[in-house]
Amino acid sequence: MKANRYIFYHHIKAVERYMVARTYVAGGVIGCILVLALLGTGCTLPVNEGGAVPSGSPSPAIGLNEKDTPVSLMDAIRALDLQAQKNNQPAPKIYYFRGIQVNRSGAAAEWTIGAMEGNSSFFFIYNGKKGSVVPWPDAFPYTEIIAGKFMPPDELFNSHKLLIADLIHSGNQAISELELQNGVYILSDKSGQRKFDARTGMEIP
Repeated sequence: MKANRYIFYHHIKAVERYMVARTYVAGGVIGCILVLALLGTGCTLPVNEGGAVPSGSPSPAIGLNEKDTPVSLMDAIRALDLQAQKNNQPAPKIYYFRGIQVNRSGAAAEWTIGAMEGNSSFFFIYNGKKGSVVPWPDAFPYTEIIAGKFMPPDELFNSHKLLIADLIHSGNQAISELELQNGVYILSDKSGQRKFDARTGMEIP
């Protein structure tokens, strides 16, 4: 299981590299850049956006210091559900999410959501303006994240106001990453990682 999660983590990094490259490079050159990005992880990743998975527009990486407005996780999930509705599909099941450059309100510059529609696994990447879908070849190595059974990021941050304020220096910078997997939030910044129970919000030693 640990090996599967290690591979999964490096696939996430490959997906991010792919999305950035696809945004800024067109034509045949993109294939070369994608291959180089994936070789760097020692993994392979299908990039065909056909089949049952709904397709979207590419989303460039954005920062909180730009004019773009940070987006909440709930808004990202609503965008995912809306895209499924437009394709006459039921709401996808969610198994993983990760926000980057997260502010003190728990909103992020961009969310990556690992989800499934039927037997199709994919990543939905959303920045508040555009949503993109990248297919994933396997089942996710995590338990399903069910609405109402986890504390949303804004509530988690609100329950740890002093800690979050200290980490982001009163709003002058953002937290690098916030992930949810197997019922545990993982908050990553320059000082290291902190873990929290996703249901209660309690910090895990």
